[in-house]
Amino acid sequence: MCIQSFQPQVATPRLILRAPVMAEASARAAVAFDIEHRQFGAIGRLDFHEAVPRRPELDVWLEGSFRGRGYGTEAMTAGLRWASQAWRRGAVWSGHAAHDHAAGQALCKAGFLYTGDVVRRADAAAPTRMMVWLA
Repeated sequence: MCIQSFQPQVATPRLILRAPVMAEASARAAVAFDIEHRQFGAIGRLDFHEAVPRRPELDVWLEGSFRGRGYGTEAMTAGLRWASQAWRRGAVWSGHAAHDHAAGQALCKAGFLYTGDVVRRADAAAPTRMMVWLA
């Protein structure tokens, strides 16, 4: 599904996930959301992309001062609900740097499970521990 065909928006008590304008959209993201805090404005980005067809992957980035406060988990949970209901995906993959335990905990809180796979990606300095979320 191309981001140009719709303008998804998802809301939580603290956050709004909205589709960015095309100039802001990542070229590799099939679906991208800007993460906006209701009080502080833009705080990050949540991207779904399919490097492998029908195998969506989730990437989340938050500005430093907003990490460790549950915003990432809240955004992922809302984004995954959208992916299941509106985008009709039954599984979503993600991963985190092997040394980044906080990222792993956030993914677990959002419902991801470890697959046991550890991969080396060209764009990552450290090995990536892969996880999957099942609708």
